[in-house]
Amino acid sequence: MFKWFNLNKPKAAKKKKKHPAFVMPKVLAVFHYATWSEASAGMLQKFNNLKNRFDGKEVLFVTLDFTNNTTKYQAALMVAALGIDEVAFSQKGVGFVMLYDFTTRKAIAKLTEQVSFTEMTQLLMGALETTTPEKSGKSALWIGEQPSKTTEKK
Repeated sequence: MFKWFNLNKPKAAKKKKKHPAFVMPKVLAVFHYATWSEASAGMLQKFNNLKNRFDGKEVLFVTLDFTNNTTKYQAALMVAALGIDEVAFSQKGVGFVMLYDFTTRKAIAKLTEQVSFTEMTQLLMGALETTTPEKSGKSALWIGEQPSKTTEKK
């Protein structure tokens, strides 16, 4: 009678995505953004599309918000933490994405609203192919459980 309510039918097991213990980014994509900027509004959709297109790749996407003094201060802290302060603060304005080699922290490209999404994708793919991740685990981005350190002796 009510076939669609068959609760006895076993469901297919879902496959879990396995993540490595840690992932080292190869490329850093930094969006210089402000809510009051028309250029930022134009780049926002492209930046979000890039994030979706490169989901699961070794690209760390970061947004630096320069909207007000509070967000500017947080952006400055992030820039210092990422070690890109020399290049990041030499770039004037907002509404663009800077690509950096994650290991060397050197600028690879500046993506503006005039660059097509196809060109952005090609630049980012090229950057991924030419950069190599840092070997030390010092700046690794951990996903999931971190390997345990040696246990302390009492």
